[in-house]
Amino acid sequence: MNVLEKKSEIISSESIQHEDLKSLFYITTGKLDTNIKAFKEKIIIETGDLIELDKRVNEKLSNHNIVTSIVAVNILIDKNQLIQYGTWDEFQKFDGNRFSEKVKEITMTWDFLVKLPNFIKPQRHSMAVKITSETNFAALFPTLVSGNFSDIDEAEMMMAPVVCQVNFINHLLSDELINIVQKWVTTREVSPEVTKFITFCKKYKRIIAKTIHYTLPLLFALSAYVYLDIYKNKLSVELNNDVFFNVIIWFFLSLVGIFVFYKIGHQIAIISYNALHDYGEHAIFNLTQGDKRKQKEIKNKNKKEFRKFLFSTATSVIIDVLVPVFSYFILKK
Repeated sequence: MNVLEKKSEIISSESIQHEDLKSLFYITTGKLDTNIKAFKEKIIIETGDLIELDKRVNEKLSNHNIVTSIVAVNILIDKNQLIQYGTWDEFQKFDGNRFSEKVKEITMTWDFLVKLPNFIKPQRHSMAVKITSETNFAALFPTLVSGNFSDIDEAEMMMAPVVCQVNFINHLLSDELINIVQKWVTTREVSPEVTKFITFCKKYKRIIAKTIHYTLPLLFALSAYVYLDIYKNKLSVELNNDVFFNVIIWFFLSLVGIFVFYKIGHQIAIISYNALHDYGEHAIFNLTQGDKRKQKEIKNKNKKEFRKFLFSTATSVIIDVLVPVFSYFILKK
């Protein structure tokens, strides 16, 4: 019995040591599972929005057995100037009005230890939320957090203005944190330039441009064909030199008219397409003096591009209406 008891104690001790070592391994190496989600919404971020995000995260963490937590904020502004805040109290002293440069990137990191039922030691978890005005985002994100990006669409990562990454052991906690960020993003102020109408037009800008391009010559060709009916009876009853000459003239002027309206439609289509393509530039940050200047510049530019689109479209419609009139005066003789 003594031998069995000793063996039982050894097995129990080994089991405890194994769990202890496993827990210690997670803490020291940080080899955790990773959950990443990209958000493509065109939102506007101010200092109050960052404070609200931290508040939401802390409220969620308060529902778990957190041993300790650290919040760090890194702000990258123009000229590659990096401002680092090692604690949340330090970040709350940030005054954007002191900076004339634009913010390029903000990274908020929550690093915390949480007690879990299956582990003796508290387990390390971390969450990083990176907000960027740059499109080449995926190349910079791994410098902050180590994770496997093989399952993430690279194009989506590069275009997304907000990306959240959670390193975790507890899947439930990871999902909760991702949901917190998602709700935070969806409740932010959206760029005023993003409307259903302009979103629809930008999505189908190629179709709109091709419609403008080809409608003018097609309408002229149709009008020319209809005008040919004037000569139908003469061609069936009397075929003389005058009628034959008029048909030749009709054919020549029709080709010239189609070519001219093809070129006009092409130019109007280019203006319309470029206006839709350039419209909708978005600045996500509104923190510093530089950000506010950029917001005004973008607003004025988008107004200009929208006016160009409306003008080109209206011009195309007016010419479409007048094409039959043009064809009549061109072909009546």
